[in-house]
Amino acid sequence: MGEEGTTVLGTSYLHGQDRELKTPVHHPVAFSKFKIMSGVELELKGGYRWMPEKNNLAHASVKTKVKTAKGQYVELELRKQNLNQAITSPIPIREERNVARLTYTFSERFNLGVGYEHMPTNLPELGNHFMNGSATYSSGMLVARGFIGQTSGGTQCSSGVCRQVPPYTGAYLETTLSF
Repeated sequence: MGEEGTTVLGTSYLHGQDRELKTPVHHPVAFSKFKIMSGVELELKGGYRWMPEKNNLAHASVKTKVKTAKGQYVELELRKQNLNQAITSPIPIREERNVARLTYTFSERFNLGVGYEHMPTNLPELGNHFMNGSATYSSGMLVARGFIGQTSGGTQCSSGVCRQVPPYTGAYLETTLSF
């Protein structure tokens, strides 16, 4: 964790062209990260992406990281995302996503996490509640990640880039070797 009293403030602005929809993309994001007391960090992030005459998406997250023992900590992240499709259509489509993620890091090599997604705007046959678990192990050049459970699919955003992801139920294991 950073030094006592360390605060980070930042903004980003993505501007480009969606080649499939042939429309501009605007996506400003603001964030702050600060230490609220010894061993406790808080991160706030929010943004708004819009594609004129196509859709808009507002998102916000809060993440807290609490040191529990030497080299160990627990993280809790809460995310909210609202997507409005075809905002000029007489029947707009709305997608609301609520995500909670709890991760415990045992060491720089190993962590376990559980996640929960609530999609209140989904049709009943698609489901509204999705739970999953994950584990990550790293050793030198090797990183192994495992996942089991469900994800809701839909629009997912990371670092200002949004993409459509299919709903998923199952398990996977991935390994990465860096050299």
